[in-house]
Amino acid sequence: MPSEDIALCGGKPLTCKQSLARLLRAPEIGNEEIAAAKRVLLSRKLNRVSSDEVEKFEKEFSRYIGTKHALVVNSGTAALHASLAALGLGPGDEVIVPAYTYMAAAHAVLHQNAIPIFADIKPDNFNIDPLLIEGAVSERTKAIIVPHLFGCPAEMNAIMRIARRHHFYVVEDCCQACGAEYEGRKVGSIGDIGCFSFGENKNMTTGEGGAITTDLSEVDKEARIVAHEGEVFGNLASTTSKQQKLPISSAMFYNHIGYNYRMSAIHAAIGRVQLQKLEDMNARKISNARYINERLLESGLFTPQTCTRNAKHLYTYYVGILRHKKVSRDMFIECLNAEGIGAGTFYPTPLPYNPIFKERKGYGKTTCPFSCPLHDDIVTVYDEKFPVAEEVCNSQVALPVHGYQCQSDLDIIVRAFEKVATFFDRFGQVAEAKTKN
Repeated sequence: MPSEDIALCGGKPLTCKQSLARLLRAPEIGNEEIAAAKRVLLSRKLNRVSSDEVEKFEKEFSRYIGTKHALVVNSGTAALHASLAALGLGPGDEVIVPAYTYMAAAHAVLHQNAIPIFADIKPDNFNIDPLLIEGAVSERTKAIIVPHLFGCPAEMNAIMRIARRHHFYVVEDCCQACGAEYEGRKVGSIGDIGCFSFGENKNMTTGEGGAITTDLSEVDKEARIVAHEGEVFGNLASTTSKQQKLPISSAMFYNHIGYNYRMSAIHAAIGRVQLQKLEDMNARKISNARYINERLLESGLFTPQTCTRNAKHLYTYYVGILRHKKVSRDMFIECLNAEGIGAGTFYPTPLPYNPIFKERKGYGKTTCPFSCPLHDDIVTVYDEKFPVAEEVCNSQVALPVHGYQCQSDLDIIVRAFEKVATFFDRFGQVAEAKTKN
């Protein structure tokens, strides 16, 4: 293992700017995506009404995931919110959310004036712990949002059994896991609804975008209405009182609160190309991550996120737990980055510890939905502790492992990790003080 001084203490960094550029994540965009976008632009048909690109993308995506329906939207957050709106959630309804995930999962609940109820996670896969879900269930529970965090599928069999026993919906948050599998099934086809993101740093990208997958035709219908400004086409008289006199009997009308979550034809055309490349992109990323796993596990200083054997982990983001006891996690990351490695962290605070929940910051100057007369003035207090989420927040490290890296890039990451670890093994806490001088 390297024994020279680390770059933060005057040593020579392991990477130069040219190699650093290969270590940083960027979307894999080729001539095919450029040609697809250009084709749509030249057609002058840019939205889902004038172009058939969106409809084709939806059919191809539903076929890939293995569901009857797919609705593409303009973000993963929009997919989550439209899904909960399609389920009819409202004031006083509760949705179980893991204490460690991206804020969009909780925001989607709040957007429906419903209440997130948090459950702790497992220390190995960082996903919601099925053994703790029962403790979060109440008579108000209407759904659970299950992220497959960083590309690692959650334990869906146990979660589905609990949901069916207590009669609530399962919304899979697949925003970081497009193409991941659990017992041979694509995530997004196991629960009642699947939600995906096609953001720039996701498994496949349309720049910005998302999708909703489901086998439930009524949910698909409702989600489409929500995502399209609440527009409904049909006989307006059939939805109103017989006593009302209506001038128009068949037209476009509105009986939903709706949003503009539409995806453009340009984004859909790019998505269709990316979908064809997805399996290859995922396979290369998995191969590189497994190589890093083997190298770092030997040191005993880093434990990568680990899925069950019956799951296909995509390593969308390569995250694990730092085991070095002689240096703080933040200092270790600072040292890695001085070597030219783009290391970092995800989600430094458990969701329920954030001010929006602790201080019940609601709509306007109110505390709704946490305390609201629309649901019998029940007050939700977030005073529970989530020790596993805390530990993961304090010790997790994200390393820049991507599908387009060559082995020499990966070796630089391992060498940087070993170099920093060896330095602190030699000097202990003195090294931390030395780096601050």
